[in-house]
Amino acid sequence: MTLGLFIKFLAKYSSIFAVLFIAMISFSKGHIPQSPSMDDLGLFLCFPVGVSIGLLLALKYEGIGGLVTITSIVIFYAFNSYLWGNYPDESYYLILSFPSVLSLLSCLLNDPDFSNR
Repeated sequence: MTLGLFIKFLAKYSSIFAVLFIAMISFSKGHIPQSPSMDDLGLFLCFPVGVSIGLLLALKYEGIGGLVTITSIVIFYAFNSYLWGNYPDESYYLILSFPSVLSLLSCLLNDPDFSNR
C-alpha cells in the first residue's frame, strides 16, 4: 500500500468517525438550545453543520470537502472570537475537523496531474 492510499483510507474512516461523533454530541439530550439566538445559530451552522457537510463531501470529493470543512472551522473560530473576544478553550473542534487536512493531503498525493508538475 502506498502512502497516498494509506492517507486516503485514514481520511475516509476518520471522517466517518468524526461525523458520527459530532452527531452524537449535537443530538445528545440537553445540547440543543430551546430558543437559539442568531449568534448561536451562526455558530451552529459553522461547527456541527458546516464541518459535517464538509467531512461527508470529502468522502467522495476530497479536495472540495476538505476546503469546506477548513473554511467552516475558520469561520467558527473567527465568529466565536468576534462574539466573545476569545477562541474556544476546547480543542475537540480542531481534532474533529482534522480529517479534512488528511483529505486535502490525500487529494494532493493521489492527483495524477499534480505529480506531473
